[in-house]
Amino acid sequence: MNRRRLLQAFGAMCAAAAIPRESWALPTGADGAGAPALVTLAQIDGEACFDLATFETFSAVAAFVVPGDDPFSVQQGVTTPEPGGVEAGAPQFLSLALNQVLMDPTLIDLIWDRYGPDLEALPIPEGLTACAPTGSAIEQEGTVPLAPVVMLLINLLAVQAFPGSVAGPFTVPFARLSWAEKAEVWRRFEALPDGFRPPDAPFELPIVSDVISLLDSLAGIIDYASGAVLELCGLFTYAELLAFDREARILTHRPLGWELSNYLPGLLWPPDGWDEFLGYYQGRRSVDA
Repeated sequence: MNRRRLLQAFGAMCAAAAIPRESWALPTGADGAGAPALVTLAQIDGEACFDLATFETFSAVAAFVVPGDDPFSVQQGVTTPEPGGVEAGAPQFLSLALNQVLMDPTLIDLIWDRYGPDLEALPIPEGLTACAPTGSAIEQEGTVPLAPVVMLLINLLAVQAFPGSVAGPFTVPFARLSWAEKAEVWRRFEALPDGFRPPDAPFELPIVSDVISLLDSLAGIIDYASGAVLELCGLFTYAELLAFDREARILTHRPLGWELSNYLPGLLWPPDGWDEFLGYYQGRRSVDA
């Protein structure tokens, strides 16, 4: 997958994320009062892998990008008085968006060859069972969606950087970290592609060239995902996705992003424009070229 195709995939997944809000129910008990129930989302191109581990990981990412008053923000030690990315539905939309990027299982094998034992040891209940490439639950006609791959890598890096994160509240290591610790995990995530990029080969052989091409593709996907995940969390937090009724084409309530940015306080719809910008200047109806 070259850079152009990867950019096109991420652009397409943003458009695909605008699905009816009824499909995005939050896990029961996700306020920290108990173990959240697993979430079943609308099936998109087959199996949309969105289990408890994915929800909590991406909720911790959303709290990292746009903190709020949710339990994930409280755990990281950085909060705001108003709701943030978790309340805006960023974890669900992020999962759906990443699942529009389907990876060749060969690329997953490269990750598994390097980190297999560590991934198997990750303390993620149902995470590997439901989302690991060794299971068929997330395979879509020979491909693997990106969301569970990102979820596993983030939590692997969390345990490597902070071994104490294997225990604590929530069910995934990354959600147990402080804001500063999450920043360190993300620094490692951004550096992760360097470990897959192969050295320049002095000559070309068919098999060697194929492996180098796969490694380059994997490094490129991880490299781009490390930035896109943060950007998408911000995008989905400040979008109107949860407030927009697609059938009626109206907003049902003020989007959270409008409240956070103090956009048109108290209004549901933006104005059509100011009088001085309606029509041509001084009543003109046409101008000479």
